[in-house]
Amino acid sequence: IDAAYESLLPLTATKQREKVATVFQRMNRAEAATNQDPTVIAMGKDGRVKTLKTELGICYCVTCSTPKVWDDGCEAGHFVSRKYAASLLLEQNCHCQCNRCNQHSGGNQSVYRAYLIARYQDDDLPDRLHRIAHKHAPPSTYSLAKSLVEFKRRLACAEEILCHS
Repeated sequence: IDAAYESLLPLTATKQREKVATVFQRMNRAEAATNQDPTVIAMGKDGRVKTLKTELGICYCVTCSTPKVWDDGCEAGHFVSRKYAASLLLEQNCHCQCNRCNQHSGGNQSVYRAYLIARYQDDDLPDRLHRIAHKHAPPSTYSLAKSLVEFKRRLACAEEILCHS
């Protein structure tokens, strides 16, 4: 953790979060593409929950179910905007999305909300994520360093599966 902490120290708080978020988002997509479950859920274009058969290396957009290669066309979409530091690195706030839903449809928020409730079986989760984003302090440099180490470890594990399967 010392090396990760030292690598973050010269950076502004915003740059520290961006550095960790880049690894977090790649890890998020890679882990989704190595899903060990035979199926995943995503929302269909009709707004209903769909169960999809998993395929190694493929992520499904949680808001329209479009399949994308995990490192080419799949984005890590945040339910609560990335501009809120307190919720930036929360795994329940970040899921695979296609560029169309994430960038051009503003995250497809109403469908993303329905996905979160269906996935986590928690009607309050979307509102709780907003409360966290607006009421909690951003993570400290030390906390970010710990997260960076963990995210890099998890990313390496996921990439090992993706590269050698």
